[in-house]
Amino acid sequence: MEKRQDGNPFRIHGVVGGDYFTNRADELKRITYALSEPGSKLLVYGPRRMGKTSAILKAMDAVQENGGHAFLADLSTSSTAVDMGNRILAAASRSMGKKWRRFITDVVSRLNVTVSLTPDPATGIPLPSIDFNLRGDVTEKQRQTLSSVLDAINETAKDSGMMVGIALDEFQEIHKFGGETAEWDLRASIQKHGHIGYVLSGSREHLIQRMVNNTGALYKLVDKLPFGPINPRHLADWIDTRMLAAGIEVQGVGDHIILLAGPRTRDIVQVA
Repeated sequence: MEKRQDGNPFRIHGVVGGDYFTNRADELKRITYALSEPGSKLLVYGPRRMGKTSAILKAMDAVQENGGHAFLADLSTSSTAVDMGNRILAAASRSMGKKWRRFITDVVSRLNVTVSLTPDPATGIPLPSIDFNLRGDVTEKQRQTLSSVLDAINETAKDSGMMVGIALDEFQEIHKFGGETAEWDLRASIQKHGHIGYVLSGSREHLIQRMVNNTGALYKLVDKLPFGPINPRHLADWIDTRMLAAGIEVQGVGDHIILLAGPRTRDIVQVA
């Protein structure tokens, strides 16, 4: 019998890892490959609360354990395209850390905008931030700034003889800053980056489906990975095993929980 665990055997807040993460072997393999392969572009899409972000972070861990470099920038609540650029810069800085400080310095030096460096209170790592005043600039110029951030990372990686995996979470929010024009700007930028492996993750499926159809900006640019429900038999058995390890004697409760909660992973785990 598995050793009894202390505390709740399930976690529902934020991203999960370790024993709180289960399955997704096929998805992890594809995401890890995309973050490790120069020039790759993988689209990961599906409803919210399915575990996309947790899977991406787990894949990033695998990349970094193998000596690679990968980071995730959450674009979901960005108010401007400049905010998106800042989130990418900050995520890159935190991921690279002090060991690769020169990489970030080189990225910043390639940008034709004013950038300040502020130490992260938690780590002391300097976090770059594009001039706040640019947030009020016209959207076209802001999108150009966002593109220049990605261009600078690609060029710095090229000159450093390395590649970088970049995951853009809720990437489709670029639509807010120019509609389809913004989507085509994103394509124009990332399609030429041979030293970045992209994972574009999103949950607004109606927008994403339009982007990948034969008139959309992502048509024939990305490999597609629909992120659906976990196999219910696997998940039900995992729930029973986790409960048993916590000293809760159950039999078949996982099946009932899945029936009640529906297909979304976080909903199922929350009921458990």
